[in-house]
Amino acid sequence: MRANNWLENALNVLLPTTCLLCGAPGGVIRNLCDACRQDLPRLGDTCPGCARSVPGNGICGRCRQHPPRYTHIHATFAYQPPVSDLIKQGKFHGDLSALSVLAELMAAELGQDNGPLPQVLVPVPLTPRRWRERGFNQAAELAVQIGRVLGIPTDLGLCHRVRHAVPQLALKGVAARRRNVRGAFSVRPVAKIPDDIAVVDDVFTTGATAAETTRALRRAGARHVRLWICARTMLD
Repeated sequence: MRANNWLENALNVLLPTTCLLCGAPGGVIRNLCDACRQDLPRLGDTCPGCARSVPGNGICGRCRQHPPRYTHIHATFAYQPPVSDLIKQGKFHGDLSALSVLAELMAAELGQDNGPLPQVLVPVPLTPRRWRERGFNQAAELAVQIGRVLGIPTDLGLCHRVRHAVPQLALKGVAARRRNVRGAFSVRPVAKIPDDIAVVDDVFTTGATAAETTRALRRAGARHVRLWICARTMLD
């Protein structure tokens, strides 16, 4: 999958890493041992429209009645410990090594798909204010590394937030979250927007942010917008 595997193997020998979860030597994924990797919470069969658990990867009743704006969603993990701990560690405590581990895990799974890859990756954007407060965008950190592994360009400026909003974590209910992000995103004018885009984000709960980001990209001319999500909660 990677052209620079030999370099990473050399770095693992010269600069051995330790697992962020248990402290054992790192394994196939740097900073994560193989035992902890095997224990990460997977989702199993899920609906391609919302990533809820559905036998046989069928479309759930809710998505049949109300099809999402995006083409389909791929969520790598369930939002449970220790994945949720790694996300919080990276997102709220600035531990970029945790985000790097998650990005490598996402890329390893996404790279197994035999279908066509998207033309470009677009991270869900933060407002400039939130970016200054945090110092980075966790979705952008994931997207850049996934794109580097899979050979897909990442456009950090194609989609941006045009207004500040209350953090979605502070709101309860789908309706409140949808109102909070309505009209919050805009797309930079380009000669031709890519037909096939993957939007990258760390956590998917109600899908309000993903739907609004997709709406902006589709309005700008994108034909297919898929979601690549690190972890899916089961709170909606």
